[in-house]
Amino acid sequence: MLLTAGATHVLVDATRDASEQLGTVPRPTAVALTHGHRDASGGVPKLAEHVADRSPTPVFGHPRTHRAIRGRSEQLDHVDLVDVEAGRTVAIGEVDATATEVPHARGQRFPTFAWRFTAHGVTVVYASDVAELTDDLQATSSDADVLVLDGAMYGRSLFSHLRIEEAVPVVCRWW
Repeated sequence: MLLTAGATHVLVDATRDASEQLGTVPRPTAVALTHGHRDASGGVPKLAEHVADRSPTPVFGHPRTHRAIRGRSEQLDHVDLVDVEAGRTVAIGEVDATATEVPHARGQRFPTFAWRFTAHGVTVVYASDVAELTDDLQATSSDADVLVLDGAMYGRSLFSHLRIEEAVPVVCRWW
């Protein structure tokens, strides 16, 4: 997802199709990663195509997400991996971004963030790859204008993702 506020462009997760995600944006202001699985961070090396002799692009994420990226990629001089702790708000140009940890994968190797972005009085919460709805996610989503929620599973179960037909009625009661 690409979130744009004025001249600020925040890429949320850098998939293997990062170039397509960015579309006509020549360079993201920053990247906010949800977790270290390749479906969310596997495109970080491809961001080099969008840097072109400028300072490295900040990539915000959990320290273990950055550790996973470093373990997979040798060439990362085009990015500045900035560790973020849950609950911390970072300013990205015109956007304030706050990370909330949510359950996703088994074990602690890949902690997962939901991100709350606020700019110009509008709030978007991006919560992909979520295994269960939690009080923290509800608090993060309160008064949001838009909630992007994990919709990977419909009519079947996978331990690391919500069943969207079960999650939507619960989330609708949050407002």
